[in-house]
Amino acid sequence: MVVAWRVASFVISLIAFAIHIGYEHSGLGNRPVIVALHSSLGVALGAFLLAVAANIHSIGAANSNHRLLAIALIIWPVMTGIPAFVVALIAAGGLHFFGRAKG
Repeated sequence: MVVAWRVASFVISLIAFAIHIGYEHSGLGNRPVIVALHSSLGVALGAFLLAVAANIHSIGAANSNHRLLAIALIIWPVMTGIPAFVVALIAAGGLHFFGRAKG
């Protein structure tokens, strides 16, 4: 059951990421770089909040490594934000290119 929840959360996150890119591109009409920046900042914010939650959860755990969890406040947003920027830039660039090709 744990695997099903993890897969479901991954799919929901992927859908939210795709909707964010689509809305920024089609709804707001932003350039691909701006779309990628906004989308990746959303991903990085989510990773930061997840790291904050892990730090709060570790307060009650006796055997957790608080130093590594403190480092996670910086590492997790960077580890997720940079690849998200690249993926969003490619996706938004593709939407922009194919949108111009049609019209």
